[in-house]
Amino acid sequence: KAFRKKPAKKLFSLVNTNGFAFDVEVLRLAKKIGYKVDDMPVVWHDSSESKVGILTGPLKMIFEIMAIRLKR
Repeated sequence: KAFRKKPAKKLFSLVNTNGFAFDVEVLRLAKKIGYKVDDMPVVWHDSSESKVGILTGPLKMIFEIMAIRLKR
């Protein structure tokens, strides 16, 4: 993720989620405000030390996204 300072301050002041759906809420807010969003390539390295559960992680994200949608 990369942000310009001014938009980042505004977006982060409005975000309510601090879990798995943080990115989803930031992108939703950026679109709503009218900020331009671009894709950037990344190199992914899987970590055997990850603490994200294969079942609990996606479930938490689903509930967080539902909460974000309800706040519209």
